[in-house]
Amino acid sequence: MPSSELYLQLYYIDRQILVICTGSSGEAYSLIEEPKVEELIRKSIFIHKQIDKFFPKSKVAPNRSKTVNNGSNKEKKANQRDNTRKIRLKLVGNLQELGELLFKYIFHDHILDLFNVVVGQAISAKSDVVVRLMIASDFLNLIPWELFYNNDTYLCHVYDLVRHPFIQQPVRRPMSGEEKIRVLFVGANPLNEPYIKEQIEVVATAIKPENKKLRKFIKDATLSKIANGIYDGVDILHFLADGKCEYRSNSLKYHFLVLSEKQNQKYDKMPVEMLENFCRVNPMQLIILSACRSDQAILYRYSSSLKKHIDKLDKIQYQSIAHALIKTGVPCVIGMSHPISKMGAEIFTKRIYRTVIERQESIYKAIRQVRLELFAHRDSLPPSDWFTPVLYSRDSQTS
Repeated sequence: MPSSELYLQLYYIDRQILVICTGSSGEAYSLIEEPKVEELIRKSIFIHKQIDKFFPKSKVAPNRSKTVNNGSNKEKKANQRDNTRKIRLKLVGNLQELGELLFKYIFHDHILDLFNVVVGQAISAKSDVVVRLMIASDFLNLIPWELFYNNDTYLCHVYDLVRHPFIQQPVRRPMSGEEKIRVLFVGANPLNEPYIKEQIEVVATAIKPENKKLRKFIKDATLSKIANGIYDGVDILHFLADGKCEYRSNSLKYHFLVLSEKQNQKYDKMPVEMLENFCRVNPMQLIILSACRSDQAILYRYSSSLKKHIDKLDKIQYQSIAHALIKTGVPCVIGMSHPISKMGAEIFTKRIYRTVIERQESIYKAIRQVRLELFAHRDSLPPSDWFTPVLYSRDSQTS
């Protein structure tokens, strides 16, 4: 299906954000001033920290004293449920508040006019609307732009919203003689982390291999197994592993933990640069990164001094792993801005593959369906599940 597209270019200049909007009926410009930029970043970081409360680092229950009676246990559980409810309600309110601010600061005056024209044209042509966010300053990806909210609706529930990085490397597609899509699932969990274990189980259950040649699953992945799997040829790479992000001097580095091939060593570190090289040599259509915070643009715990932190991030030009991989020429990459619940992962996996592989429809449509379905279950899932998958795409072919 054809689409009507609106381009929003975002530049971070002198602590302000320059917005350049281009649509089918012209161009418009606006400037988000420094206090508003700081407000958006501060609220974004606060929300990221709130979301982390739903995903504690350890899922192992603490040892309880045998002297504690059943009444005390019930009371504690009731208090925990009450606290969780309060945290949930507060986070839901904050998401909507940030979404309203994002829409207010971006879509106003002439930019709003252009947006309305694109929507009107799409209605007349019975086509989809694609809003492309072209973010020139990588660290601005920490803002959850998927939260644009207006008229009691999140825009990404109605329109296709994608992040389209500024990249000189051309899009590279696989030269495959296969009629069907080749999928490679890579699972690595050398530390037996409960969260990663759940994600691997979800994929193994949801995607039953119909053809061993077209559906490969490396559950205990090592560096050489990953390289061989990619070099054999792949259209969709689904990567499930424990990802780590850490500061090294004045830069942030990301790596995965994979099973070690050495007998006296549990795991090896797989730098993101290694995966980039694999992808650069072997073109593919889509990468799905089901790694914790694969789209996390900063380490939120180091954000006490906002201005100092922003200046540092702007200088080092850090980018998320999802953003980095699309620079290798892959048309589409899906990263995760936060952990996602087991039920959320099940919905995500089934919907993505049913839409993209079985029906051979666009990844844009698949992501919008995922968000809507997760949002429909928002009362039983963490409030962040529905916007955790972040789609980066430089593919103009939406179907």
